[in-house]
Amino acid sequence: LKMSRQFIEKLMDSLSYEDFTIIKLMEEIHEIEQEIKLKKSALHNRMALLRRILQKNENAETRVAIESFLLKIEDDKKYAILMENSDENAEADGNAKVEEHKEDPAEPEAKQSDMADN
Repeated sequence: LKMSRQFIEKLMDSLSYEDFTIIKLMEEIHEIEQEIKLKKSALHNRMALLRRILQKNENAETRVAIESFLLKIEDDKKYAILMENSDENAEADGNAKVEEHKEDPAEPEAKQSDMADN
């Protein structure tokens, strides 16, 4: 899609710095997600190939090396997932606590009047 220079300049003039920043962040996030998908696919393919080699290989030392490598990788992946979930839960808990501590401006007066009644 080719845009005229005038159109681009007009578009740039109408965008605020915040709008431009948001667009760039979204673009970068999309690119990173695509890279992650490609790397996950490459990782999956290589792990599958290594497992096939493990099944066919008869050398005990090689088998032990491959098995220990696969176990370490799987443990690392489990740990990373665990930490990711932990971070997400902590963030959600933090947001919930912030919401819990927000007081209604009228609430302190109500508490004081309750105390005065007792």
